[in-house]
Amino acid sequence: MYSSMNENGRRVPRHVRLILFGAVALLAMYMGASALIADRVWHPTRKAIHTDPGKYGLAYETVSFSSDVDNVRLEGWFIETPGTKTVMVLHGSSSTRDNYINMEMSRELAARGYDVFLFDFRGHGGSGGELFSLGSWETRDIAGALRYLKGRGVEKIGVLAYSMGAAAALLAAPEHPEIEAIVADSSFASLETVIERQARQANVLAPLFVPGMAMMSKLIYGIDVGGTQPKSAVARLGERPLFLIHAEGDTLIPASEARELEQAGAGNPNLQVWIAPGVAHVSAFAENRVEYVRRTVGFFDRYLGQTNFSRP
Repeated sequence: MYSSMNENGRRVPRHVRLILFGAVALLAMYMGASALIADRVWHPTRKAIHTDPGKYGLAYETVSFSSDVDNVRLEGWFIETPGTKTVMVLHGSSSTRDNYINMEMSRELAARGYDVFLFDFRGHGGSGGELFSLGSWETRDIAGALRYLKGRGVEKIGVLAYSMGAAAALLAAPEHPEIEAIVADSSFASLETVIERQARQANVLAPLFVPGMAMMSKLIYGIDVGGTQPKSAVARLGERPLFLIHAEGDTLIPASEARELEQAGAGNPNLQVWIAPGVAHVSAFAENRVEYVRRTVGFFDRYLGQTNFSRP
């Protein structure tokens, strides 16, 4: 039977009991709301595949493979050319491998003798899984893709990645020296900072739920929001060639994130940064196509296949 006595045998005043009950109820409501928010955040908006490389004049093969660790089935395309180097192109959140910039850059790369490998991250496009993590789990997908490419005999691998894909590539790179050169377009430096910023933009109460959402994400899904730090990974790349691109007018992930990544990699002599004209997230290509292609292809021409860079 419930007792209103405290540990000394004295009756707890009614108003104290009401306050305690109210506090417990509020905490339960807060954590319940935080769990609902976490559930919504980690379920991506899945879009169907609407085109393929063939419609861009590219010969391709549809392939499937499994992610590392948790064996999520992933689907992709391999575009083969007479060249000997391969660039893996990675999309952002709630997107697919067939998005406009992926297809256009695949055509540009293939025309210059680069094989291209594109795939859908977990929870996206034609791949399996219902959840994603905005970076940490996606490193498992990249590891599976690298294993698949090595099985095809591919040894010289570059990465061209966007937004979430760029963050995942940066997070994966320290553990995968086979990634020889990285172009990261519109990556964030810290996932927690991005979520906090977007919460502030949503409404005045949203920031109050960020700590609870992060806690429930860890408890329910094992997603460590605070630990998803591409800037920490950049600091571990040694002299690995890295080209950071960001649109100067990006409000979703502002260009200050690129500057944080630049600062983290300040000791890397092969780090390049281009804050390009553009008024939206991942808009550097659309606003500066010729310059974008010249810079990215030039980067891969210079660095991909050069394996004499020091690594920590």
